[in-house]
Amino acid sequence: MAEDRAQALLEKVYNARDAGHYAYGLELSRDLSRTDPDYCFGSFYQGLFLLYLNRYREAENLFRIAISQSDSERFHNFCYTQLGHLYTESKSFDLAEECYLQAIRLAPNDADGYISLGIMFLRIGDRDRAESTYWQATTCPDGVLSEAYLNLGLLLRGSDRLEEALECASQSIKLQPDYAEAAVLKEDLEMAIMLRAEVSESRH
Repeated sequence: MAEDRAQALLEKVYNARDAGHYAYGLELSRDLSRTDPDYCFGSFYQGLFLLYLNRYREAENLFRIAISQSDSERFHNFCYTQLGHLYTESKSFDLAEECYLQAIRLAPNDADGYISLGIMFLRIGDRDRAESTYWQATTCPDGVLSEAYLNLGLLLRGSDRLEEALECASQSIKLQPDYAEAAVLKEDLEMAIMLRAEVSESRH
């Protein structure tokens, strides 16, 4: 019976997360932990909602508890990724890098860890490391590769490497045809490249 209640609560937690109902989700995840105090997802989702609510110290503690409640490397990967987000938001960038690298070690074939690490590098102004990390993400067999190509395309656009950025935007759309942000990037780049060519031609 307790297992059925925990599963029903977990479904409500997912729905609250997806709906952006963070206060409600926090209460649900607390109830989940009361139902099964050793259930790692109860601690994980308390940490996640606390992170969304900018309560970083409490969130950090809950993620660490969640890690101690499970032996699953994949679950640890999720926890370290969220700890990386937490430290990025709190501007503890060395700790963020350490957590993202740990997440990558736990799931080296998943693009998502590389994407998160690249975003952090870009946030601190290290464009070279961000680019190389995004490129690594595009070679992964798992994860959201359309996002990897989008982020790489956005970085290349910012570096004025428009043709390379356009290739990345096109690849992102090929992988995910309904990716609106990639479509906007592609349109922007096509217009910029066309205008650049027209101006260059008019000068000759």
